[in-house]
Amino acid sequence: MDKVKDFIKNHRNYKDKFHSIFLPKLDDEVDKFSMGMGHFMIMLNLSSRKDNPIITVLAKELSISHPTMTYLVDYLENKHFVLRRRDDKDRRAIRISLTKKGKDLIKNISCKWEKKVELFLNRMENEDRETFMTSINNIVNISSKYNK
Repeated sequence: MDKVKDFIKNHRNYKDKFHSIFLPKLDDEVDKFSMGMGHFMIMLNLSSRKDNPIITVLAKELSISHPTMTYLVDYLENKHFVLRRRDDKDRRAIRISLTKKGKDLIKNISCKWEKKVELFLNRMENEDRETFMTSINNIVNISSKYNK
């Protein structure tokens, strides 16, 4: 159990280090469009979906309060990155979707970020790169297994 406590104590350092390597590159791209990471996460979620969710579902999936989600979607709608539409079957429900401008922005930011991550990984020696990528995959797989 001491290993678990040590891990928890050091988690902040791990998170800060990981953030310092990857997220500033993403933050810089998002900042260019006067958006925060919350805006970007909404758009990224929408870009990977087949459906157009209602705000309540999107808020729950992203662990954002309903009022905050409404505020973020209002901003994205004013910038013409998302569109609100009434549900055909339930007129009370409002569905959210990306506009072409929103899809293009996500594609642009994602491509730039992926290139920066690729450069980071390609600077590593082969053995370190394989270990790193395997470790990240293991973290995601194990976390997914127990986070249900």
